[in-house]
Amino acid sequence: MIRDSTRFIYVKRNLLRQTEAMKTQYLERSPSPDYEVDFYGEVKPFVDEVTETAEAWRVEAKQWIKEARPLYIHPVQVDKTVENALMAAVQCFHTKVRKTRFINTIEAIIYVLESIEAALQPKEQ
Repeated sequence: MIRDSTRFIYVKRNLLRQTEAMKTQYLERSPSPDYEVDFYGEVKPFVDEVTETAEAWRVEAKQWIKEARPLYIHPVQVDKTVENALMAAVQCFHTKVRKTRFINTIEAIIYVLESIEAALQPKEQ
């Protein structure tokens, strides 16, 4: 198993929490007629936080894949999930992004994160 699975799980859960925050931002806050985007006060700090978490998760996930060799989770999925998270972190503040595409991106991120969580669970005999 991965050297420090507690850190891996913590980082994964943090990225999942941030992904849910992106969805909430896009669906509830951004469409509000009186909502104004504050780039330096809100967007940049959030994107920086997601970037830090996603990059930490990438390192941990790739190490876990190398050590655990899961059947259905591959390094390219990790890279694509990080790319999607970074893109969604910016897009969640804008209403001109197509809703279906945004939601599909969020669901793809969540799917990979939950698949890894399921793979981390001990197998029942």
